[in-house]
Amino acid sequence: MPEGVEGDGVEQRGGLMAKNAVDLESEDLSLRRWSEEADVLKREVLELCRTGSEHYPELDKSFGVTLREITRFQIRDFAGGAFAFDPSTGVFTINAAPLLSLLARVEEDIASSIGAADEGLSQSTLTIQIKVFRTYLLHEICHIRQGVGCYGTVQALKRIAGPKPMSDLDILADRDAAAVFAALECQIDGGSRDSYLDHFKRALFFSGMYSFPTFKFDSSRPFKMARAIALTIMAVRLIEAGDMTESEEMSRLPLDAALTVSVNGDYDSFAIMAGAPQAHVIRTLLKIEGNELRELVTAIEEARFIDALDAAVSLMRLAKVFCYSSNNDVDDGGSALVA
Repeated sequence: MPEGVEGDGVEQRGGLMAKNAVDLESEDLSLRRWSEEADVLKREVLELCRTGSEHYPELDKSFGVTLREITRFQIRDFAGGAFAFDPSTGVFTINAAPLLSLLARVEEDIASSIGAADEGLSQSTLTIQIKVFRTYLLHEICHIRQGVGCYGTVQALKRIAGPKPMSDLDILADRDAAAVFAALECQIDGGSRDSYLDHFKRALFFSGMYSFPTFKFDSSRPFKMARAIALTIMAVRLIEAGDMTESEEMSRLPLDAALTVSVNGDYDSFAIMAGAPQAHVIRTLLKIEGNELRELVTAIEEARFIDALDAAVSLMRLAKVFCYSSNNDVDDGGSALVA
């Protein structure tokens, strides 16, 4: 779950107590609207589990089982994480504050892009908000399967093992949410691999464009920053893949593979690892002489996702790795690289 929803960096909306009756009624209608959208998403994913098992054999195991346990979605403000799930009743409660902050970010971004007076603003905003909402909710649902659906469990895990395990679980949830989102969206286009990867890339873009500024990834928290770096690199792989054929892709590391990243506190060394389908180290850089990693961190910290993508391209070229599956595929000669 986005760590910012624990109260450390989320751009909060104005307090509910400060709203007048009209504002509260409008907000209640909005929350019901998004609860209904959650129900629609659940039905669509379960239908794909039923009809698309040949193409997405892991979908039912990764999401179908969990979704069947959810009986109802509701949205309200509460102290704690991004969501709460009660397995005894099946009620999945989405925390309103971080969700509405995220959706407001979409509205602000689109208004600044096409102009507040544009007639297409409302429809354009809603279209993107639905997609962002879906990737956000799928991410949170994934945490139930991961065993961290309880806020207390997340806090206990951090006390026992530090922030690294939760950071890795978050990026794996980012990946799985993007995969399900893409599987749903590509059905409209015929379900081809190219269409799936295009929508997978869009889901990562939604996370970078809107989650980065909403949930505040800063350099003082290297483990949280590592998740943002990993997501950016996953997006860059899809951009740089070009016209790679499916057979070429699958013979290396699939373009929808989950990546995890480890960085040191000085941001002058890092490691890239594949988290799925087979976990392995892709590349380690013990000492980066240039500013490639620092520039990426700064762009993420300042919520400049497009600039972060450019910085990630430079970093990956330094590391001599884009679509490769193992160190056997990279050139270890030259530069200050140690693999």
